[in-house]
Amino acid sequence: MQYTLSYELPTRHFINVEFSMKNPDQKKQSICLPFWRPGRYERGDFAKKIQKFNAYNEGGHKLSFTKSDGHTWEIETNGAKELKLSYNFYATDLNAGSTYVDKGFLYVNPVNLCMYPKGKEDEACELKLETEEGLQVFGSMPSKKGDFYQFDSFHSLADTPFFCCEADNVSSLKFEEGGVPYTLHFWGFFELQSQQILRDFKKFVRFTVAQFPEQPFEQYQFLFLCMPNRFHHGVEHKNSTVIALGPGHDLFTSDYDEFLSISCHELYHAWNVKSIRPIEFWPYRYNEESYSNLGYLCEGVTTYLGNLLLLQSGVWTFESMASVFEKFLDRHFHNFGRFNQSVAQSSFETWLDGYERGIPDRKVSIYNEGALITFCVDCIIRKKHGGEKSIHDVMRKLYTDFYQKGLGVSEQDYWNTIAFFAGDEAHEFAKKYVFEKADYSSAILEAFEYLGLEFEAVPSHHYHEASLGIRLHKNADGHGWQVTHIYPSSPAEEKGMCVGDNILSVNEIEALDDFPKWLKFFESKELHFFVKRNGFVKRLAFRANERIFYKEYKVSRHPNPSRLQREAYNKWSCK
Repeated sequence: MQYTLSYELPTRHFINVEFSMKNPDQKKQSICLPFWRPGRYERGDFAKKIQKFNAYNEGGHKLSFTKSDGHTWEIETNGAKELKLSYNFYATDLNAGSTYVDKGFLYVNPVNLCMYPKGKEDEACELKLETEEGLQVFGSMPSKKGDFYQFDSFHSLADTPFFCCEADNVSSLKFEEGGVPYTLHFWGFFELQSQQILRDFKKFVRFTVAQFPEQPFEQYQFLFLCMPNRFHHGVEHKNSTVIALGPGHDLFTSDYDEFLSISCHELYHAWNVKSIRPIEFWPYRYNEESYSNLGYLCEGVTTYLGNLLLLQSGVWTFESMASVFEKFLDRHFHNFGRFNQSVAQSSFETWLDGYERGIPDRKVSIYNEGALITFCVDCIIRKKHGGEKSIHDVMRKLYTDFYQKGLGVSEQDYWNTIAFFAGDEAHEFAKKYVFEKADYSSAILEAFEYLGLEFEAVPSHHYHEASLGIRLHKNADGHGWQVTHIYPSSPAEEKGMCVGDNILSVNEIEALDDFPKWLKFFESKELHFFVKRNGFVKRLAFRANERIFYKEYKVSRHPNPSRLQREAYNKWSCK
């Protein structure tokens, strides 16, 4: 299989794709375009970005085709010895999992736009790039033969993102760990702090690598897209990651912890998800929805350990880790979807609405709830073994018992592996807190107590959150504020305010930039709102009561921990 990517006028944002394969089916050849990409378990429907499509034989004669579904073309080959396809792909999205072209910049996730013959995913393929002059390729690309990059399978091609631009527009940092080269490429808007970044990356990479018997790659590259606007998105690959973050002016100052957290998270995915992988994704089937309950393994374990490894490696202080826990707790206690869906159910249903807000209080986050569940399991294991065993041992055993033997991990496999270290308590925990909708606040408190940690819930510093029970987001045009969350049984809910309402004014004051301050100003008075809902303007009135609704969580170490708590904390944090 052979692919050539080119474009004529980059500002039109169309990438031309030429595909050819030898010895197609002599009557009818099925050709597919993936409709989802690994790392995001929902439909992407990339075929909607194709404008033109034609099929030819080796002599250039057009072949007839039909579509059997939205992403599969059935080509009437009529005995052709070679099948050639010519199509284009509209590339205007710029995020960590997209494909994009503009003047001087080409960014490709091949899984978005490279078709393949169904059943041939394991066959070798090659890729040629025809770009503007002077552009250099950045990414974990394989060796070349002539003008073509050589991939050992379509799976490998689909898993190798890259971007092309002038070398002067990229800053690169390099180091080695265990004989494996690591490279960081930065493109976009940023002020690079090279010495600090290299110091911290070397620390957490070294510590992460030490948790496993090997590095499952021969090289690893971080591709950073430093955006001008607020952005947070990363996608894992076996030999690399693409991370889109912004705004660039804050990346290495106020957002530096976020930059480190997502970097460590995506690197850990090279072991967990790209190597240790749910059986439903072994192998990847790009033209089928692949339902799995194990999102809390894929993303929950990675979210927890991607942060803990920064603490354990000495990159973070406890204060940074405490800040992460505060966000975990906020998202847990203020997501009332936990009373309607278990984390296993929410994992299974990522294909429906797992990556969007969805209807109020329907589901939980496999990232957040998965991280808290992993934290609780980690503490159960540590407590049983005096801190000498941990979730790291679970992941190491999964790597050797499944990935290294070419096997995917079932849900039973995962909990049996945890039970190998935690005993029968693991299965009891899973049944109660993972597969059911039980409140596991007591398990979180028990884990905190074991480590000598504590948290305090205090009223949100936003008056409208604490006293009115609403969370707000300013509209992009600067006019009005949208209601994003409503606390159950709060004055706002009881008097008819809805998620999605656009607040226009309160007590004759227009809802502009300082609107939350006006809500606080009127705290002793009844509030008269005008809100816009589905084109209708409605009037609502209510006042605060004495109850506190949304809270903030402050995590700290116990001021007088016991000896056992000090020992547990020191082993957990590697201090």
